[in-house]
This record gives sequence, structure tokens and C-alpha cells, in this order.
Amino acid sequence: MRPPSRAPTSWGTTLSGYVPGSPRRTAPDLDLVADLAAAVPVPVIAEGRIATPEQAARALAAGAHSVVVGTAITAPTALTRAFAAGLTP
Repeated sequence: MRPPSRAPTSWGTTLSGYVPGSPRRTAPDLDLVADLAAAVPVPVIAEGRIATPEQAARALAAGAHSVVVGTAITAPTALTRAFAAGLTP
């Protein structure tokens, strides 16, 4: 990771798993949250694939200052698909 030319006021994990060449993930990148929290002097905002209260709590325990829950709340079709997939034998 190369530091930006201006000091950021926070770091976020939003693009983890979405940048070409990076591994695709199905769960939050809690390792990145922990690595950033240990390495930077500003708040780390955990975002990306956080779908349960347990995942949000683990992100906070990993050092996140705050957590963004997006699709799990704002996309009812994705939530419905997750329930259907989880309940289909």
C-alpha cells in the first residue's frame, strides 16, 4: 500500500475484492480491517459484504471505527435471494 500525497481523514475497505487482480470475497475482509487499524493513525471504516450483526461486531472487534451496511439493508432482492438459497435443500 502506498500512502496518498495528502493525509486521509479515514480509510475504508469499500473496494476490497472488487479491484481487478484482487481476490473475490464472499465475506467481509476483516484481515484488511485489522491490518489498516494497526497501520494508520485515522479511523478505519469497514464496508463491503457485511450482512449480519455478527459480521459487523467482528469488524468492530478487528479495529474498525465504524461499519457501513449497504446491500444487506438497501437491496431487498439480494436479501430474499440469500434467504431462498439458505433454505433450499
